[in-house]
Amino acid sequence: MLVVSVLLRIQPEKRSEVLSAMNSLLPRMQWLPGCLGCRLVAEYDSTDTWSLVSEWDDRQTFDRFLRSRELDILQGMRMLLRDDPHVTVDDVVTRAQSTLRQMLREA
Repeated sequence: MLVVSVLLRIQPEKRSEVLSAMNSLLPRMQWLPGCLGCRLVAEYDSTDTWSLVSEWDDRQTFDRFLRSRELDILQGMRMLLRDDPHVTVDDVVTRAQSTLRQMLREA
């Protein structure tokens, strides 16, 4: 599984335009084959720094996204940003899921 984070540093006066583009992009991304989920996260100390986080079955499905029309939306947003988006790709080997309550019991 891959976890891909795209750091977006937004021009403050373009925030509503970026949000509109994300409202178009995220629903389309989540229905792409191999996309396990996606979310938009705001940094706690900067209202103009957001991260688009997506999870993919494997590298092949993420590469398919890189060739998709959905990526065109993300690329079109570049003029609304202060600089080029920074992308981090994490290859997750194992993953455990639990509730907070269960984790606290086990700690």
